[in-house]
Amino acid sequence: QVVVANGFGSVTSPPAALTVLPVVPYFVVQPVGANLPGGSNWTMNAQARGSEPISYFWIHDGLTVAGAFQSTLTLSNLKVTDGGNYALVAFNTTGSTTSQLASITVTAAPPVFVQQPVSTNALQGATITFNSLASGSNPLRYQWYFQAGPLVGQTNRTLTLASVTTNASGSYVVTVSNLFGVATSSVATLNVNQAPVLLQPLSNVVVDIGGSIGLTTAVAGNNPLYYQWRFNGVPLAAQTNSSLSLSNVTPNQTGFYGVTVSNQFGVLATQVRVSVLGTPGLALAWGDNAGGQTNVPPGLADVVALVGGDYHSLALHHDGTLLAWGYNGDRQTNVPVDTLRFVGVAAGAAHNLAIRENGSLVAWGRNDGGQTNIPAAATNVLAVAAGDSYSIALLATRSVLAWGDNSFGQATVPGGLTGVAAIAAGRLHALALRTNGIVVGWGYNGFGQASPPVLLTNAVAIAAGYLHSVALRANGTVVLWGDGSYGQLNLPAGVTNIVAIAAGDFYTLALRADGQVLAWGDDTYQELEMPPTISGPLAISAGNYHGLALIPPIIQAHATVKGLVMQWNGTGVLQWAPAPTGPYTDVPCQGACFTNADISGGAKFFRVRY
Repeated sequence: QVVVANGFGSVTSPPAALTVLPVVPYFVVQPVGANLPGGSNWTMNAQARGSEPISYFWIHDGLTVAGAFQSTLTLSNLKVTDGGNYALVAFNTTGSTTSQLASITVTAAPPVFVQQPVSTNALQGATITFNSLASGSNPLRYQWYFQAGPLVGQTNRTLTLASVTTNASGSYVVTVSNLFGVATSSVATLNVNQAPVLLQPLSNVVVDIGGSIGLTTAVAGNNPLYYQWRFNGVPLAAQTNSSLSLSNVTPNQTGFYGVTVSNQFGVLATQVRVSVLGTPGLALAWGDNAGGQTNVPPGLADVVALVGGDYHSLALHHDGTLLAWGYNGDRQTNVPVDTLRFVGVAAGAAHNLAIRENGSLVAWGRNDGGQTNIPAAATNVLAVAAGDSYSIALLATRSVLAWGDNSFGQATVPGGLTGVAAIAAGRLHALALRTNGIVVGWGYNGFGQASPPVLLTNAVAIAAGYLHSVALRANGTVVLWGDGSYGQLNLPAGVTNIVAIAAGDFYTLALRADGQVLAWGDDTYQELEMPPTISGPLAISAGNYHGLALIPPIIQAHATVKGLVMQWNGTGVLQWAPAPTGPYTDVPCQGACFTNADISGGAKFFRVRY
């Protein structure tokens, strides 16, 4: 109806009726069929108009397609059985309409690769994956091959190889098959590259002075391999082979030898400790014996190192075992037993340190200041020293580590102290000799014992007593500083051509090149009164109030009516040779049955093997 009005009135029209009739769906877009190869995909679209809401379902050869309730239908990976007539049914509350038929023809298709496996390089230990993909009539079956041989269980389109080794290097292919044929992929090559790998570790070496050393690495890895040998971390010039040989070695060559092996895929580094032992000798001791520290066990003739504490002494046998004697109130003479050989020792007031052949440490005895609590950083040790209640270690990095009692700063190593060649521990102060011949001191300095003279240069050895310090210069002269109350700084005449030094609490020892031992300072306990048998010692050492020395093993010969009789100290084995330079062999005797006939034919030369 409509109402018309003006200023004078209004009028209403009669009603007019409108009736809206519902419309059955009708298609404005029809689905389209196709002729397709097996394994392919196809999507059909249709569109209907009419009274809303409109719903849909697809039919295939008159049967409803499960789950297909949209106006779009996608057919994936077509099989022959997927062929036929497809139509879309659209319906609403008024009725339904079926689209025109879309005919799909699926032809049988043999496999065809649409993605090929790709060659690759990998490092040993990596995980790699080869991918492939084929189209064609289903079902498709895959099989991977390595070097033309089938890989058991590898029947997926992808092949994953975990933790590959060089044995996995080679050619890989995959085949795919269905009822209509077989396809073979292109060849994918895998190259497994190997960074250097150590096949056999180097072994620690203990060798006598003057001996030879041979270190050889066994390394696997891609060539070319490059080698560089190092000594205590410093590259050795021209040592770039897989082996390192050293001959006529000296104690200065004791240290850590390592090799770095590299190729384009990685770097390998390994190292071992080489310990050069001095000539075995007979142990002597003199001076204070309040704890039995100078009661050297009889026949101790195979000693390569000899040290003394306050009231005890300690010897290192040539075979790497230890022997201690003297006062044991703090268990300082209870020497440890180890599967590894010991190659270095130090004695403090009542505790000891020993270096194993691999550069690790053991400590025992009194621990009132934590001096036997070896820190974790004490590895790759070159040398040790021990004071009253503290300990010091020289590491392969030429740095110094100290621990234990720090009442006077003796366990606080000066910052930036590097390039150290030797260390020494006094009772409450410590010294370090740098490779440039400069001496550094720290700890208790009440008498200037931790303050080396400014003009001290070219030092080659150091020693520390209670309140004084000693340095040996390269020209064979001795420099002393600190307290001299007991004459320990008063150099006697003849202190020249010195080759070794040692310092007790209040006295000093020096070994001259001609084999004479000089001593000065306090003699309260006869620490300056050396036994007459101390002839041409190999080494000297000093405890609190007692001195120690290693003298060469003694071989004596005298004639009897039955022939030549040889006698020697210790438990070594007699050897003989036709010339002084050898070759030496053990005397062919079981028990005491040596005769002239065994060495007939010219002069013979004898030595003792310990």
